[in-house]
Amino acid sequence: MPAPIIRPKSNRRKQLALLAGSVLAAVFLLELGVRGYEKARHGWPFFGAPPTRHVVLDEEFGWLPQPATDKPGDTAAFLRFGDPDSTRLKVLIVGDSFTQAVEVAPDKAYFSRLADMLPVEVFAIGALGYGTLQEHLLLDRWLDRIRPDVVVVQVCGNDYINNDHELESCSHVNRHLLRRPYLADDGRIVFRRPRDPLLGWLAPLGRVSRLCRLGLHQVARIRAGYVPGTIEDAIMEAGADHPGYQRAWKTTRTVFGRIAAQCGPRPVVVFPVEDNEPFYGGFRAIARELGLEFWRVWRPPSTPR
Repeated sequence: MPAPIIRPKSNRRKQLALLAGSVLAAVFLLELGVRGYEKARHGWPFFGAPPTRHVVLDEEFGWLPQPATDKPGDTAAFLRFGDPDSTRLKVLIVGDSFTQAVEVAPDKAYFSRLADMLPVEVFAIGALGYGTLQEHLLLDRWLDRIRPDVVVVQVCGNDYINNDHELESCSHVNRHLLRRPYLADDGRIVFRRPRDPLLGWLAPLGRVSRLCRLGLHQVARIRAGYVPGTIEDAIMEAGADHPGYQRAWKTTRTVFGRIAAQCGPRPVVVFPVEDNEPFYGGFRAIARELGLEFWRVWRPPSTPR
């Protein structure tokens, strides 16, 4: 019987070191490939931290819309910035992804159509994933500079998710792994990141590595499309009795109370862009309690609810 071959430990160490070096080299080459593709496809810089598409990080708001190149200073964050000195009626619109409308040109978005149809001066700003508190902070920054006659707050059902740290941490479709402001129980504004047991620990690496960020994005898309049982479904099934929704409704109502107070005698319009319940009815109840205007979602008579 032949004697067993005993490989020296030094050989095994060399093999492991060679394997580790090969993996690191492959990752490095893939990182270079992703950066090269993004520079050629999107014009992003090859070096430096990877940019965030459509938004830029901001200490005060969490993030802002990608600034336009045709507007000066901090007005570049606006999707449409009218003339603050105009004698026409001035309308200031704050909103979320529906207002940012990255799929269409700003001159085709609803706020530009409003300016085309009516003799009004329109100012519009909003960003992907914004919650009501971020919109309140925008008003805090711009109310005195624009001096609008009317304020429109564009809302969506996912605002309740983005207004509550626990709900956003449970969501598969509306969880943004970015630092954002939340309203604490004691009324303070605190900045936190939503929790993500699967991907959260990789988020810091994704802010440095383009390859890692691409992987995180793809995993999040797959999970949003194929993993059942997200918190939005649970709320829509339970309705207004869902405890998480009730908590988020109270927070949202508090923020809208602050918006009403900061706007003073100006009309404040709550503008929902979808009528999924219980979110739609929640916004309607908030507007009724605070004496705000409420624009109903209109559907043609032949369109089912």
